Amino acid sequence: MILNSLFFTMSFRAKMIFVALGIVALIAAILWVLFFRTKAPVAEAPVVPQATPPAPSTPPATPKLNGVPVTTPAQMNQYKNQESLKVAAKNFVERFGSYSVAVNFVNFDELREAVTDTTWDWLKSYRLDLAKKNGPDFVGVTTRVLSLKIISQSDKQASVLASTQREETRVSGSAVTYKEMLVKMVLVNKQWLVDGAYWQ
Repeated sequence: MILNSLFFTMSFRAKMIFVALGIVALIAAILWVLFFRTKAPVAEAPVVPQATPPAPSTPPATPKLNGVPVTTPAQMNQYKNQESLKVAAKNFVERFGSYSVAVNFVNFDELREAVTDTTWDWLKSYRLDLAKKNGPDFVGVTTRVLSLKIISQSDKQASVLASTQREETRVSGSAVTYKEMLVKMVLVNKQWLVDGAYWQ
């Protein structure tokens, strides 16, 4: 009440000064709240990257020599020798047993580096015999090795028995047969070469 009566008794100029001071005080209070009041810092948890667990790894298969795990350097050399022998025998049997008149029995050309000179001479005549025997209407044969078994092996010679699946296709139809081939091999300049092949 006292302030009210005092305000009404003031001159117009004094009233304006009083109102202006009130506005300045209000602006100062707002500025103080906005700019000078400090906020308590919010503690943030540190970001820790999640480590991706390593994928379970399959240990490499232990090579086996005649069913026994390889443990010595000598066994490893023997194991590698047998593996190269099997690869050479498999490649020969599948190429030798897969041919077609449409490509003029080109598979035999691919065997030159895989056989001995004696076997190469035989292959050239065998190729001509196949062409005469099957005639121009013949389509082809595809041979796939199913398994290999080393029958005997020494330092320079080996015999491998290959079990195969053969699909023969002619104009009249196709047929699947299963045959075995005995492959005689010799080691020449650290490479296994075919020195004879016999369908069983």
